Amino acid sequence: MDGATTIRTLQNINPLLPIIAVSGLVTSEQVPLDKTAEYTAFLPKPYSSFLLHEVQSHWF
Repeated sequence: MDGATTIRTLQNINPLLPIIAVSGLVTSEQVPLDKTAEYTAFLPKPYSSFLLHEVQSHWF
């Protein structure tokens, strides 16, 4: 199962589940995410612990 399919499956099970997609691809446009999903974020690699904390702080 690829990342996009995994994310869709998890969101079908629980639409409120926060998901942070991480990829070595340059931009989030190259990663198939539902940009309208309230609890989905994208982090490009490499990312800092500060940026990860910043994304998490929106949900928790």
